[in-house]
Amino acid sequence: MSHPAITEQSRFSFWGGFLRLILLWVLLALPQSTRAVAVDRELVLLVDVSNSGVSKSQFDSLLAGYSSAMSSSQVLASIQAGTHGRIAVSLMLYGGAGFQQVGIPWMSVANAADAAQFTSLATSLNKPNGTGKAGVGQAITAARNSFGTETGGVSNGFESTLQIIDIAAAVEPSPGNAAADLAARNGALLSGVDLINVLALGNKAADIAAYYSAHVIGTTLPGVVPSSTTSPVFSGSLNTVLNSQLGSSITAVPEPHAATGFMLAVCLGLFCRQRRKS
Repeated sequence: MSHPAITEQSRFSFWGGFLRLILLWVLLALPQSTRAVAVDRELVLLVDVSNSGVSKSQFDSLLAGYSSAMSSSQVLASIQAGTHGRIAVSLMLYGGAGFQQVGIPWMSVANAADAAQFTSLATSLNKPNGTGKAGVGQAITAARNSFGTETGGVSNGFESTLQIIDIAAAVEPSPGNAAADLAARNGALLSGVDLINVLALGNKAADIAAYYSAHVIGTTLPGVVPSSTTSPVFSGSLNTVLNSQLGSSITAVPEPHAATGFMLAVCLGLFCRQRRKS
């Protein structure tokens, strides 16, 4: 029995399909080494350091309070109870319009060792001179952008289904900025931010909380009420405040590698089919 001759066209078709498969395999495999780390939620802590905001001693006390809260057994238990057992957190300082400064870059917190690293970074921070009155709207926009792909920006190295902004405010913003602050809040929620809360600090905490309740806090989560908490002190029981944000139910993030494996299987099947036809 004779066999049909293998033509140059069939050889080209075979090797062309093979090379396309290898190229696709490489392209699909690249994200495996660089893909974002899945966490249960991403949290930006925004701290008011404007001229009329916190003093240096109040700033130090607040950062110590955050550190104590993040290291508490209550908060760590809430973090570890999540699907991934970890969160991502960043701390950003804001002052007048145009002043936003990253105090702690995005980092993962999953256990006591991570919390200790957060504490080391937080307690080593010095209060910058945030000029002008508190630019809340610009700070919210900067925080929104820092979440990365979930809110339309460049990846921050993490991915989650929940993005939260917690603001520590020590002064009531100017009423003249109310419309801009409200627009920034609405823009953040529309872009993918899920929850914006405020911790109003100092002797005028009630007035601060009233402004933020009207123009800043908000949520897109059904059944979740954004909080406007008041406290005359700058450390207090921040573990209770943070735990209220970390202890609710968490929706798992789909794992990218499952879809990648499926795509590779489909491509391999198509390649084998093309080879048989050749």
